[in-house]
Amino acid sequence: MYATPDPSLPEAIVVLQRQELPRETRRLVEEAAQLLGEGRDIEARALVEKAQALVSLGAPAQANGSPKPNGAKAAEETGFPALAARLMAPVTAALANALVEAQRYSAEQAHALSKGVEERVAQLSGDVSGLQQSDATLTSGLEALAGRVTAHDERLAAADRLDTGFTASLATLNERVDQQTAALRGLQERHARRAAVLNDVLGNIAKLRDHHESEGETHE
Repeated sequence: MYATPDPSLPEAIVVLQRQELPRETRRLVEEAAQLLGEGRDIEARALVEKAQALVSLGAPAQANGSPKPNGAKAAEETGFPALAARLMAPVTAALANALVEAQRYSAEQAHALSKGVEERVAQLSGDVSGLQQSDATLTSGLEALAGRVTAHDERLAAADRLDTGFTASLATLNERVDQQTAALRGLQERHARRAAVLNDVLGNIAKLRDHHESEGETHE
């Protein structure tokens, strides 16, 4: 009995699993069952069709192990369906193989594209992280510069206050010096007047002494 495409993919896989198949063909059937379990129906159907084509070429025995009668087998092989199956088997196998390869190539391309996108996203994430770090460094530098400018402004303000205070102190000191100078001049003038008076008194005393001495000499 030849395996023909079945409208129900699970039933086609079961039909193939019940047959005595070569190892390579059975591997295709088991892989198709695994793909079907993963929900990858298109790839599973391609493998089933390839396995069915291989079964058609090899004409395997029935699942129950009982071979067909020689007459029935000969009649089936010489019939038109068998001939058509044999003629279409290479084409079906080639199409199935091409479909499988196309699916695998698409999967590889999709994986490569996904990997490339992930790498690009990772690179962009790294660039963004680097920009964020640079921005944080620049912000920190600007804040430090602003702090230094503020401190400089405060020092200038303190210097201005000190200069204002020093100017006021200097003016006060000059005023006190002027006052003390005026006081010293007044003292000097008073001292000069006292000295003049004292000199006059001493002069008068000397005159009186000379007059007294002269009078004493006259009386003698």
